[in-house]
Amino acid sequence: MSCLFCQGDVCTDVCKPMGPFAEWLSRFGALKGRRARLVQRGLHPTGFQSGPEGKTCGDCDHLVRVEYAGTYLKCGLDQARWTRGPGTDLRVRWPACERLTEKES
Repeated sequence: MSCLFCQGDVCTDVCKPMGPFAEWLSRFGALKGRRARLVQRGLHPTGFQSGPEGKTCGDCDHLVRVEYAGTYLKCGLDQARWTRGPGTDLRVRWPACERLTEKES
């Protein structure tokens, strides 16, 4: 597994003092890369087909702001899958998925 901070495939001494936190950051970096590849293939980062051209998750009525220690954006249609980690977080700028329901003005 490559590290988010090191050059190459193996952690150097820079990250080792960070211990488990460095491993978590590396996994989160892999999640971000996976999501970027899905967008490039025309899929929504959650795996659904992309919605209308030019629309984003921020335009959708299903976008929910959830308060834990901070504010996190989630899809209201996927409440059964919500976690307290970045795996189910959304971004306002992401292209909308096929389940887009536009907000009423």
